[in-house]
Amino acid sequence: MAIPVTLAPSQAINAKRGCALFFPATTTYTIPVSGFYRLSALGAGASGGASFSSGATAPAAAGGGGGAFCEHEVYLAKDTVLTITIGAGGAAASSTVDGTPVNGTAGGATTISWTGAPTLFAGGGVRGSATATDTVVVAGGVGGLASGGNSVNATGGAGGAATASTGNGNAGGGGGAGSPYGTGGVGGASDCSVMGAGGGGSIRFAGGAATGTTSHGGGGGTGG
Repeated sequence: MAIPVTLAPSQAINAKRGCALFFPATTTYTIPVSGFYRLSALGAGASGGASFSSGATAPAAAGGGGGAFCEHEVYLAKDTVLTITIGAGGAAASSTVDGTPVNGTAGGATTISWTGAPTLFAGGGVRGSATATDTVVVAGGVGGLASGGNSVNATGGAGGAATASTGNGNAGGGGGAGSPYGTGGVGGASDCSVMGAGGGGSIRFAGGAATGTTSHGGGGGTGG
């Protein structure tokens, strides 16, 4: 399970000493002692589209975008109250009627705010789209955007595109999340004349594309 918010108090942040607290659900947190803190937030990924076919239509579904990541190093006084809002991952799309595509769902934003400071914002990814129309290319959802961080504001990777082909099926891979290493990897595109699926992006590298005249899938991006 992705950990969307971390809070790391430290007397020497550059030396990476201290402890980390993880908040997987929306909450508030009161700073127990004055000092320097590193605040990290991760937006939620979007779901890709879905398109069902019995063979007469051209199903294609693009991947959802990855969530953004931001990080902020700041001195916080004792009893400062942080308001932490955790974004939900995009709900899975389901297509059960022939020729009736269903778009995915956007991921939610994760934010951290406190009095007298700009809000840290890690946006959720944009949904992937779907089609059942031959030769149409559906673009993947773009990655979430980040703002407010003074050390990292990293965009999520875009989902992979998918090209429709009658009697066949193509699905783009999901985009990778932003991270301390930068923008998330792009999901792999799929443009096969039989069946194909692009690989998912990782925190740094793109997913593999699927192309050609035989059924196959692209590999996932490697780790950071």
